[in-house]
Amino acid sequence: MLSLRALLPLAGLALMACGGDAEDPAAMSSTPGSVQIREHVVYGEKYGMALTLDVYTPAEPNGAGVLYMNSGGWFSPVSSFVDRDGGQLRLRDGTNPRRLVDRGFTVFNVRHGSAPRFVLPEVVDDVRKAIRHVRTVAPEYGVDPDRLGVWGGSAGGHLALMLGTASEIGPVRPEDAPAAPAAPVAAVVAYYPPTDLATADSTANQWAADRDQEMTDVFPALDFPEELRPELSPVNFATPDDPPTLLIHGDADPLVSLGHSEAMLEALQAAGVPAELLVLEGAEHGFEGRDAEEAAERLVEWFQRFLGR
Repeated sequence: MLSLRALLPLAGLALMACGGDAEDPAAMSSTPGSVQIREHVVYGEKYGMALTLDVYTPAEPNGAGVLYMNSGGWFSPVSSFVDRDGGQLRLRDGTNPRRLVDRGFTVFNVRHGSAPRFVLPEVVDDVRKAIRHVRTVAPEYGVDPDRLGVWGGSAGGHLALMLGTASEIGPVRPEDAPAAPAAPVAAVVAYYPPTDLATADSTANQWAADRDQEMTDVFPALDFPEELRPELSPVNFATPDDPPTLLIHGDADPLVSLGHSEAMLEALQAAGVPAELLVLEGAEHGFEGRDAEEAAERLVEWFQRFLGR
């Protein structure tokens, strides 16, 4: 079996399904072609630092929005979707955000406070701030706040499910405002998400059984109190009011086993939630080629189905 350290390069492979390089810190606004791009919109703050997201708005919005959890190994960001062409911004062709924008969806590319400075409870608080902010400002972008979806891969998939199940934890610091319930979303798509961080004998690979120093060295965001792990495992929070959820996972994933998505599917279906699992035969952690194409097609179809065109 591969060691966790050997798998470290996979921690950020959510970007392989989406494309991109490191984020450029420059904040710009532009309207190249049919996509309006606004970078580094502030949705909150922590420790005096801004929390930001980017907004990709189509020329003809369909009234629905999708939040992308830009996270790999709970490091953020792991990808950029924007090229700078002659000083202008251009949303890359072929990326999942571009596919969504081309079909009228407004995409919110969310960054969170990143490991190793911030651990998972704080990261979850950040993305909850993001969804509350987006619901508040959605009408400014021509988006109905009741037609929002959330999507991510790997750690981003975990965060998407945390928002979808609206599971809660208390504030990390006493001086923080109490963590409000996560704002509801209308649909979720999660690629190869870790869903159970607590059950040592689960089918969820080594995420609980190998919680040793090597695990936290590779994923420093997991270096938080043991007693919070069940509360940060979305598999524990499926309820009948959860939104329709699509899980996409490869059966050869060496980092996050297929058992994570299988357990999540079982929990959602037991709660009566519309949920599906697309298993990609032979696919590993991070989709490429035909696997990436199939996953992207299903992602767009899911949001068209449950958020409307």
